[in-house]
Amino acid sequence: MQNFWKNRRVLITGANGFLAGWLAKDLVGRGANLTALIYKKNPVSVFETEKINRKSDVIYADILDLRSMKRIMKEHRIQTVFHLGAQAICQVAIKDPVGTLDANIRGTMNVLEAVRAVNANIHVVVASSDKAYGIHKKLPYLETYALHGEFPYEVSKSCADLISQMYYATYNIPICVIRSGNLYGGGDSHFSRIYPKTIYRLSRGLRPQLRDNSIRDYVYVEDAARAYRMVAEKMKHGLVGEVFNLGWNRPVSVLRVLRLIAKTMKKPHLKPETSNRSSSHIPKQYLSAAKIKKMVGWKAEISLEEGTKRTVAWYIDFLKTHKFRLHD
Repeated sequence: MQNFWKNRRVLITGANGFLAGWLAKDLVGRGANLTALIYKKNPVSVFETEKINRKSDVIYADILDLRSMKRIMKEHRIQTVFHLGAQAICQVAIKDPVGTLDANIRGTMNVLEAVRAVNANIHVVVASSDKAYGIHKKLPYLETYALHGEFPYEVSKSCADLISQMYYATYNIPICVIRSGNLYGGGDSHFSRIYPKTIYRLSRGLRPQLRDNSIRDYVYVEDAARAYRMVAEKMKHGLVGEVFNLGWNRPVSVLRVLRLIAKTMKKPHLKPETSNRSSSHIPKQYLSAAKIKKMVGWKAEISLEEGTKRTVAWYIDFLKTHKFRLHD
């Protein structure tokens, strides 16, 4: 649906984030008129490394400022919103629960309230997470499972997810919610995450760190960006009020991922070392993506092996031209 995006007025919150950067690249390439809401600069993001910011109307603002959100929606006559702005790191949430709850819950509420106040016909795709489900014994997780996060980040996503569904049910705003598994790929500035941190350490001759050996679903970031775009396209044809899981349904352990990265970088001799174990994590979690395949036609295409090759290549190239030191 190339023509669908031609001159379509799109707002992405957190536009220079990890997933958002790849989504912005895709949409701008398809002719979208992109308004990019940014809180602060992010030199690692594809949004900035590939100069997508020069092809967008960049606005520095805070989703916690409801007045600004209303003004942006109105002045830019937004037609589609991708709400990806959030505090997305679990460990940060442990240290700052109030800030995380505020950003992820009130931030989501402000975006949706601005839509309701300005134009309730704006299409909205909200980024949720597999963490919103909390812990369930039966796997894989289905969209019908209850949301009951226990830890600060998980609770923030459970609440934001439910608030999004509330705005659809109560005000008939065309909203879809996407709950994704672990995303990986180039352009992730959070070097606490497994891929950027491990690639950085191995590139310096350091052993990878194994914090926990949890089981997760890993989805390559460009596959995820394509899913968000496809869901938004389907909304034009009446697909609204739906929640979709985004997963590969091929769960793997953290240890396997560490070994795959080391193998890809030709450094299998650097064996993982155990670091401080996190107690506030879900030990095993992965999603069924049957619904999004059936209703939207999306399925993951990039294998873990191929995605790892692409991710390693991206960071090696990035680290050659950007000098910084990672502190554990």
